[in-house]
Amino acid sequence: MRFLFSCFVDPVDTYLTKVLVDPEGVPNPRVDLLMHALPSEIMRRLKETAKLMVNGGFMEECSDIYSKWRREFLKQCLRELRLQLYMYNNEDVEKWLKTCKAAGKILFPNERSLCDYLFSGSHVAANVYFEKICKELTISLVSFANTTITTRSYLPNLLCNIVPKMSQSLGELLPEFTSPILFIKSSFLRDLQDIQEILATLNNFGDIIYPDNVSAPFTNGGLHLITKEATDYIIRSCVAWIHRRSGQSNRVENSSFWMVIGRMMELLESELEAKSKDYYTDPALGYIFMINNLSYIEQKRSHLKFDNDWFPRNTTKVQQKCNLYLRRSWNKIVEFLKIETNESVEAVVVAELMKDKLHLFNLHFEETCTIQSTWTVSNKGLKERIIKSIEEILLPRYGKFCDRFQVVSGNQAYEYIKFGIVDIQNCLSNLFQGNMISLC
Repeated sequence: MRFLFSCFVDPVDTYLTKVLVDPEGVPNPRVDLLMHALPSEIMRRLKETAKLMVNGGFMEECSDIYSKWRREFLKQCLRELRLQLYMYNNEDVEKWLKTCKAAGKILFPNERSLCDYLFSGSHVAANVYFEKICKELTISLVSFANTTITTRSYLPNLLCNIVPKMSQSLGELLPEFTSPILFIKSSFLRDLQDIQEILATLNNFGDIIYPDNVSAPFTNGGLHLITKEATDYIIRSCVAWIHRRSGQSNRVENSSFWMVIGRMMELLESELEAKSKDYYTDPALGYIFMINNLSYIEQKRSHLKFDNDWFPRNTTKVQQKCNLYLRRSWNKIVEFLKIETNESVEAVVVAELMKDKLHLFNLHFEETCTIQSTWTVSNKGLKERIIKSIEEILLPRYGKFCDRFQVVSGNQAYEYIKFGIVDIQNCLSNLFQGNMISLC
């Protein structure tokens, strides 16, 4: 047995060493290494024994004995090659890549050749036995990849380094797995194809979310190019995934694909949060940036006509950003309209205090409207709702303040009241135009 391992494992190890250095310059390895490792007389006896068992009605027993023997051989080969998969770290990712290469190019093709020789009289038996041999290792490879992309943090190293390598490996090996010579109606092919599709999706998403050329930020808080490209790509991926599974209900199952889609959306949102702080020194403009980008995501999500628990709903998040914008930008201005005095304070003192407050209000209101007219809110309905919210905060308090100011100041009040209620509304209606205009 030691001699057999040496005859088989040494060429595999040599091939892996060379192919990882020069993938294009290494020819495909032989698929008859096992056949030549055993003496021809032993091979002849094994074939005769297999034939007698199958013809004698002991096909299931033969299958169990043979597949168990070959699975143990594969496990021992992996141990000899130090390719066992235990933990999910960078070192084991490299082992996973080597194992994929070894399985697709050497281990499985050699097992296929051995099966075809020993069970040449029963093609069905050869296929059944071969699938039993390869199934455990293939499922282990799929499980490792699945765990990697559903449990690890989506850091740049995962998306820009690990996922591309895994996607490339399965992309190269999938034809080997789906070859009519190698795999025929294998029960695990669907899982293998699914994980390859998920890896390819995540790989393309990584190119979008971490581009080589970083685009300049919009100064008006508008939609970021990454948001549009990433969201549109995710939507296309979801539609394609469902289309390829037509005939199933629109209720999306809790699968790895939807877990990855949900985490991709979370990554996009976290990247947008970071950009809102990096790009804009004014937190209020950062909130407008988030409102624009989150509302675009929500708008696109609503186009999907299915119930999907993994696709985040952003309506609540948009409203939260709106509330933060209002507090940061307009609650400060409303503070100028607050007068805290008691009845013992003389009217002339109150009038002077309110005059100063009104001056500060006029100054900050006009400045805020002028600045925020250059900002943009791309969703017309959302822009109208934000302006309506500002009016609901501002107009009642401003009206009450002006009424009291007129009481304590008399006709002199009109010399200091620069904006009427309609003027305030007109100024607010010009917010978020995306360009500089004269407001007040």
